Amino acid sequence: MISCPQNIEQFEDLFKSEDDCIRCLIQVRWPNGFICEKCQSTKHWLSGKLLGCSTCGNKVRILAGTIFQDTKLPLMKWFRAIWEVVRRKSGVSALALQDELGLTYKTVWTLLHKIRRAMVRPGREKLKGTVEVDETLYGSFEEGYPGRGSDKKALIIIGVELNDNDSLGRIRMNLIESASADNINVFIEENIDKGTNIITDGWSGYHSISKYGYKHDVKCISKDKDALPHVHLVISLFKRWILGTYQGGISRDQLEYYLDEHVFRFNRRMSKNRGLLFQRIIENSVKVEPVTYNKISRGTKPYSEREKIII
Repeated sequence: MISCPQNIEQFEDLFKSEDDCIRCLIQVRWPNGFICEKCQSTKHWLSGKLLGCSTCGNKVRILAGTIFQDTKLPLMKWFRAIWEVVRRKSGVSALALQDELGLTYKTVWTLLHKIRRAMVRPGREKLKGTVEVDETLYGSFEEGYPGRGSDKKALIIIGVELNDNDSLGRIRMNLIESASADNINVFIEENIDKGTNIITDGWSGYHSISKYGYKHDVKCISKDKDALPHVHLVISLFKRWILGTYQGGISRDQLEYYLDEHVFRFNRRMSKNRGLLFQRIIENSVKVEPVTYNKISRGTKPYSEREKIII
């Protein structure tokens, strides 16, 4: 387990050089010590970002297969960005972070989106017990597109786990193309344990839930305007967070990354140990697939071409 800084002084003491960051990633990737994949030897040497087996000569790029893969930035910049992301309970925008890191807006924007990918832990536990599920449209109002339909708005589906005392538990949020039964059932199977009691409204897209091994409790919205209070609160908190931290200025193309961040923060809202959040992201950073700027930006060019991106 890596050390968890509790404040900026501890952070700077733990990660005062590139070698400190490299040693941290080695500890995360090989918690039981390095073992060569080819010959199973534990004898090795370290040179920069390379680990080499002293027995067979096999070499391993320490950053390969991580969010840091092929980075041109010093790891100290990455670690500092991750620390700033977790120490601020509401997050930090690229605009607020760029001067602190001494980088261009475009570079910091990309950096933050890559960090958001490390907020999703592979193989995370599914929601269980009792879960409210609903969808919401995100975006500006458009005439002629009432209810669940819109050409331009993004459709978000939300699952909210309820604790025994009816309080909010963990959440999941995903983008879906439409509120069809197929899309809804994929979200439910990927994020909710079988046997869970799922509460929804009467939308036809939810009618087949019980066929997949779930209990289904339908609430009539017309009779009870607050039939899904927990999921509606989560929706409200998400929109308020976007307005507060990012002034509402996010693109639909990158919305999924902000959903990942909101879920990460919400599910750890009771944590008073910011160092543990830093540890979680560092641990996830070596488990998730690397993502390129082009994939994040979806081919769009929202920034000046004069801005040099060095990530």
